[in-house]
Amino acid sequence: LKTLDELKIADHTVVIFTSDNGGLSTYPNAPTTNYPLRYGKGWTYEGGIRIPLIIKWPGVTRQGSVCRFPVVNTDFYPTMLQMAGLPLMPEQHMDGVSMVPLLKGEKHIVQPVIYWHYPHYHGAGCTPGSAVRMGDWKLVQFYEDNHVELYNLRTDLEERRDLSKAFPDKTAELLDSLDQWKHRVHAKIPWVNPYYNPYMIDHYIKQHGREGLPEFLKKYRSLFGKEVYDPSLSRSLSERYRKLYNLR
Repeated sequence: LKTLDELKIADHTVVIFTSDNGGLSTYPNAPTTNYPLRYGKGWTYEGGIRIPLIIKWPGVTRQGSVCRFPVVNTDFYPTMLQMAGLPLMPEQHMDGVSMVPLLKGEKHIVQPVIYWHYPHYHGAGCTPGSAVRMGDWKLVQFYEDNHVELYNLRTDLEERRDLSKAFPDKTAELLDSLDQWKHRVHAKIPWVNPYYNPYMIDHYIKQHGREGLPEFLKKYRSLFGKEVYDPSLSRSLSERYRKLYNLR
C-alpha cells in the first residue's frame, strides 16, 4: 500500500487481500489456529474453506464496512471484469457471479449454490470429501465411509451439531444437489486403491538408496496414494504392481 501511495496510483488501484484456503491448523506443530472455526487447510469444514477477504476499491467501498454475504473465489473473475468496465464473459466464469453490488453496499446478490470438492488425502489429516452450501445450510460428505453431516451455519458456525438425522429431507436435498453438480462437472470420485503400500518408499531406499527415487515415484505414483480415480484399474497398472513385487 505504501508503494501504491509512492507511485501515486492508490486512488485508482483496487486492492484485494484474501487466501486460497484456511490456515494450516491440524498438521503437527501447526503454525496457526482458525478458532472458533473447525479444523483448517485441506478440510471442507469452515476452518478449511472460510477465508479472509478485504477489498479496497477507491471511491466505491466504504472504510470499515462489513459484508456478511457468502462469496467464493470463483466470483473474482466477473467482479474484476465489471470493476474494469468490461463486458462479462459468462461462458468463461460460469461458476462465479460479480460481487460489485455487494461492494457498492447491497446486502445480497443472486448467489448460486456453492460447492467444494477435495477428493484427496492431505498431510493435515483430512480425508477425501466434498461440501455444498445452500443458504445457511451446509452438507459435508466424506468418501472413506460415504457418511454425510449437516450443519446450519447461522446457528452453529463451529459445526459442532450434526443435524443430518434431525432434518433428513434437508440432508437429502443438499446431497442430491451435490451429486448432480459432481455429475455435471465430471468430478473425479476417489476409490480405494487396492495396490496402496505405505512402506513402498522405505523399501526402495533400503534396496537402492535415494538415487533414482524421483523417477521411481513418477513411474509408480499410482501405488503411493490411498485413493485412485478409476474404479476399474487398468491391466497395465496391475502388471506393473506384480512386476515390482515379483509376484506371479
